Amino acid sequence: MKTNETCLPLKQTSVGPFFKSTLAEIYFIIYNPAKDQNMEAIDLGLSVKWSNANLGAQAPTDHGHYYAWGEKERKNIYDWMTYKWCHGGVAPQRALKLIKYNTRNFNRISGVISYVDNRDVLMPSDDVANIMLGGSYRLGVDWCIPTAEQWKELIDRCSWEWVSLNGFYGYNVISRSNGNCIFIPAAGLITGMAPFTEHNEGGRYFTSSLYPDDPLCAYCVSFDNRGVQLNPIYRYFGLSIRPVLDPSFVKRFDDYESRFDY
Repeated sequence: MKTNETCLPLKQTSVGPFFKSTLAEIYFIIYNPAKDQNMEAIDLGLSVKWSNANLGAQAPTDHGHYYAWGEKERKNIYDWMTYKWCHGGVAPQRALKLIKYNTRNFNRISGVISYVDNRDVLMPSDDVANIMLGGSYRLGVDWCIPTAEQWKELIDRCSWEWVSLNGFYGYNVISRSNGNCIFIPAAGLITGMAPFTEHNEGGRYFTSSLYPDDPLCAYCVSFDNRGVQLNPIYRYFGLSIRPVLDPSFVKRFDDYESRFDY
């Protein structure tokens, strides 16, 4: 393990190249929330540019804010009772009924029939990164929560080095193609009323992708000093968000929406 070292990006890329209209340019001149949150888009030679810090963080080592999957507000308790997209309780015998983002009509925990919408990726209106860093993806503001595929690309095409930076543990993620780097802190997670779990020992970061085998879960990236992997996790947990700047976000979501009949 390296101590008190971090790989600084060789270049930092602003959101400028992804402007889609004069309206977007005016929007960013007047109000650029990404800039207000010290957010920079780092080119790692991948399909998207990765933020240099977590959502809500003031520095790369800052843990930032924690959110349940598909929620836009922070809260004091993270459990099924407080989760926005279900009705039900904590105990298995209580009804637990999903009301959005569900691919199965039978809940394996409660046995309750749930509404099926077959949505398996967060809509922009439920993407807290898109909302907090721009407010409208139609303005060409393409900050968003990365998909499971985009996280997998970061895992597979970068080198991950466990380090300690001023007492904060996490990974230097170094591009194999251009040497640029981001630091991802071991921010842990929140469950129930506990302030933190696994704090400074491991990290859990939500993707925007539902877990197909169990819609009670979404994909997350989990890591500790032994390695990093994609795993399912219950949607009600409070996890960190690492935004990406995705130039294909609007088209990708429009193509996705075309699958649904209204």
